[in-house]
Amino acid sequence: MRKSTSKLSKSDWLDEALQVLAKSGFEAVAVESLARRLEVTKGSFYWHFKSRSELIKLLLAFWEGIEEQYIDEYKQSYGGARVFLKEILKVLISDQTNKRVFLQLSHHLSDEAIKSAYDRAVKRRLNLFSEAYVKMGMEKMQAKEKALMTYCGYFGLIKLTDDGLEDVLTQEVEARLIGREIEFALTI
Repeated sequence: MRKSTSKLSKSDWLDEALQVLAKSGFEAVAVESLARRLEVTKGSFYWHFKSRSELIKLLLAFWEGIEEQYIDEYKQSYGGARVFLKEILKVLISDQTNKRVFLQLSHHLSDEAIKSAYDRAVKRRLNLFSEAYVKMGMEKMQAKEKALMTYCGYFGLIKLTDDGLEDVLTQEVEARLIGREIEFALTI
């Protein structure tokens, strides 16, 4: 069933583009294939966007907005720094779309807009971890060091899932690694 152009919003296009980016990378975020997936004409795309470049720019902002929104929600939901850190790490590790978009960004650092979004995402993670450690009683410099170690463990863990190591990284092994990463992150 075709969706009419008037019923398809910019957000619909961005949602679909985000899923494609997460699954198949930036190269797959193409006007024609997105239109096919959404069952509309390319004209619908151009109703909302001037070009693919504009779509990519807005897609990066869209993803960052989603990430910032759930971080804010988690900050409000989990008052204690220890619980917040545990829960936000679970999300950053297990949210497949978010994790894969972040990894896709890390593969395209030659593009300045993508590199800027990636740099902001890394800083966002480091700041989250560091702030939590300060609230848990660490000195600022110690908290920054621990945040960097936590980030390295987090990134290494999510990178494993991106490297096609299904034969080694079973769900059971992945669950244990996630548990150990969170356990490490919570030690001060």
